[in-house]
Amino acid sequence: MLDINKFFQNVEYIRGQQRTNVIYLTTACNLQCDYCYEGKKREGLEKQQPLTFDQVDECINEIASREANTVSTVVIMGGEPFLEFNRLVHVFEKAKTLYMVDGKKWAFTITTNGTIILSEFLEVIQAYRKYFIINFEISYDGSGHDRRVFPNGKSSRSIVEKYIFQLKKENFPFCISYTVHKDNHKNLLYDMVRILETMRPEAISLSIACQELDDIGVNYKTISKDFEPYAEELFRRYGIPICDAACKVCKSCDKSKFVGNTYMSPTTGLTYEEKDTQKEFSSF
Repeated sequence: MLDINKFFQNVEYIRGQQRTNVIYLTTACNLQCDYCYEGKKREGLEKQQPLTFDQVDECINEIASREANTVSTVVIMGGEPFLEFNRLVHVFEKAKTLYMVDGKKWAFTITTNGTIILSEFLEVIQAYRKYFIINFEISYDGSGHDRRVFPNGKSSRSIVEKYIFQLKKENFPFCISYTVHKDNHKNLLYDMVRILETMRPEAISLSIACQELDDIGVNYKTISKDFEPYAEELFRRYGIPICDAACKVCKSCDKSKFVGNTYMSPTTGLTYEEKDTQKEFSSF
């Protein structure tokens, strides 16, 4: 049985006090997925922008000073963060500096479309795992993955699957990010079993293209409710949570309350909001 708490090994994790810090490393992406919610946001930009190194430093310093006595969880996303690998490394270098000075603890998740996780990139990232937790969140839509396409219309499926199994081979922890949409919602259970049997991620996160399903007359809330018992049974069988559908069974991370949110974006700069938010299971 998988130890679901392994992500928080050697980390002073405060249940119910999880902080969410998001770094949008770049607005650029090498895919043109037809349902991407970020796509239209990029249309008005003069160019597809990355963060500056000074912005990275500002964000990491702010998080470290505000979260001095706990682990700082940082999600690195885009766009596609691996397009700006030098800036991704700069994030780790800045965090490492603070780690070396005062033992500051960090946990990073790299959210990626999984198309350019090159061996030379993994070799560099591997060296930072001695200082802090690093895991990947890979976008993979199972039977509907052929909608995640390159600009020439070619599916990214085969290359993403290649890199997923490379991560497994090199013992990098990873999660699968699965978007339920009009071309895979009928195969949701089949896809979950296949992913759990063949890929064995640490977890599967589910999101739903609500507007798209509404447009074809499918009630996304019904999909969520009907899938709930299957997600719970899959968790019992495999020990791998399908967030948020298996939350009632898993209970390993207490996602019901978030305190403190930092966002660094190349278009808006650094913003921080101190708040308590409740996330009910029924909101999935």
